[in-house]
Amino acid sequence: MSRASSTRQRNALKLATRSAVEACGGGAAVEESGATRVGRAALSRYAASQEVDNFPPLDVALDLDAAAGQPFLARALASAQGYDLKPRAGAALASEGPVLADVVAMMMAGNRLEADLCGALADGRISAAEQRTLLPLFDGLRTQLNALQAKVSGAEPGKATPC
Repeated sequence: MSRASSTRQRNALKLATRSAVEACGGGAAVEESGATRVGRAALSRYAASQEVDNFPPLDVALDLDAAAGQPFLARALASAQGYDLKPRAGAALASEGPVLADVVAMMMAGNRLEADLCGALADGRISAAEQRTLLPLFDGLRTQLNALQAKVSGAEPGKATPC
């Protein structure tokens, strides 16, 4: 019997896990902070692409997203099911100032756009299907950039919040 999720969806979860852990300063930093119930070895397995059957339990995913200040794993789960994850209007943010996770999210959006754009240009033209894929990626990157700029603009000097 084949799994309901695809390899691509599971790889996106691996990337989201890795991104959340990196946004918090790495597995050792997460372990030392006590942000989640598992240690660096388990976090490493959850993020490793060769560990195809090893993913973080839901409570650990929730802990990682909270510690990173960004819903890396929740966003990947929503995306895998065809949904966009958006904050509620007026929802209080964990941090009003920029955090490393904001920079990582912006870089991930840029990297995805860059990779897909290069792939689209490989044959020297952009097809209608490629255009439908690329245009939302531009919007996503623009959203990440605007959010980061707003946080930087509103941050009290010297008060940037680390993960």
